[in-house]
Amino acid sequence: MLDNERHPDGRSALTSAGACYAIYAPASDATRPPGSWNQTQIVVRDTHVEHRLNGMTIVDYELGSADWLARVAASPFRDVATYGRSPRGHIALQDHGDLVAYRAIKIRVLR
Repeated sequence: MLDNERHPDGRSALTSAGACYAIYAPASDATRPPGSWNQTQIVVRDTHVEHRLNGMTIVDYELGSADWLARVAASPFRDVATYGRSPRGHIALQDHGDLVAYRAIKIRVLR
């Protein structure tokens, strides 16, 4: 979550709230005002990934596709050989140095 209006990363769609950071920009800014709760989901089925924010799918991509590989090659992650290639990994919550709160976090395996 990110305050697109006040945080420097919000000035670029590629690094704004809901983006696949520096790879895919969200189709629209679906954030609620600061101080309001936002609801987000990241759904991964095999190589297909969707970022959803407040009921809207805002980013949609295929890991490993030609488009994905080209975007990673042009991104800050170009020198990270394993970027987006592991079928399993870690989940991290980021705060960008600002006050942030999370609630009702759920993680489940989709079949």
